[in-house]
Amino acid sequence: MQISDNYGNHILYFLELTIKFARQDRLPLQFRLPRCISKFDNVKIDVFSPLYCRHSLVRSMALIVRKYGGSSVTRSDQIISIANQAKQTIERGDKLVLVVSARQGRTDHLIEMAKMVSDNPSKSAMDRLISIGEDVSCAWLAIALEALGIPCETMSGIQAGIITDANFGNANIIEIHSQEISRVLGENKIPIVAGFQGVTRNGELTTLGRGGSDVTAVAIASELSADICEICGDVDGVYTADPKAVQGASRLEQIDYKTMLEWSLSGARVFDHKAVKYAQKHQVPVRV
Repeated sequence: MQISDNYGNHILYFLELTIKFARQDRLPLQFRLPRCISKFDNVKIDVFSPLYCRHSLVRSMALIVRKYGGSSVTRSDQIISIANQAKQTIERGDKLVLVVSARQGRTDHLIEMAKMVSDNPSKSAMDRLISIGEDVSCAWLAIALEALGIPCETMSGIQAGIITDANFGNANIIEIHSQEISRVLGENKIPIVAGFQGVTRNGELTTLGRGGSDVTAVAIASELSADICEICGDVDGVYTADPKAVQGASRLEQIDYKTMLEWSLSGARVFDHKAVKYAQKHQVPVRV
């Protein structure tokens, strides 16, 4: 499902009509036209909106930031599936940045470990402890990718240049120094970035709070001017209600940032509300 502003819907509609008219017998491919020009049969298309479309005549290399949540990195078969999906992505010529969360339940387990030895641990010490889960996921996925012969490099939030304030436990991203991520991409490797993690200007490790990996992915996508930020979970999109609890809930093809933000603040957990705000502010196209 695509999240974007309403103003682009009309552009997308007429663009798709034009593309359907020009289609022959080729398979459709999906890509973004971020202020780019496509030409066919003397037709010129100039698209400014952060939209995706189905297009059968032109395909440019895309830069994709893809985030996997805790429920998607819990089992070995899931890790292998993610690695195979990444392989398919780069084999079609796209660039890919992976952002991963800790395994489901891992952060809660680490919090319980702290409670075993202290009733009042410092927030900075807690951040150092609970950030470990994302490092494990990064390393596990790197091993799976290496087994497929895919060059990759794991990166902590510090190595990825995620600069935050000093609000330990719920830090806010101030800026991203993306030189290292760009270097890895330039070496034709896949950067595997630990979500949820950051670092203050003084070098202190921080965490971004619940849902922080969503924020990490959106912020990196914004900094790199990525073509799309994909948020991958155990539900295939955004529904009108929880499809696991409500029979007949329908999946939405597109939703605007404002509505998505309202739903997130009301308890919808498919996409963190801070990530929605960041995406809206920086006009990051998101697929959930």
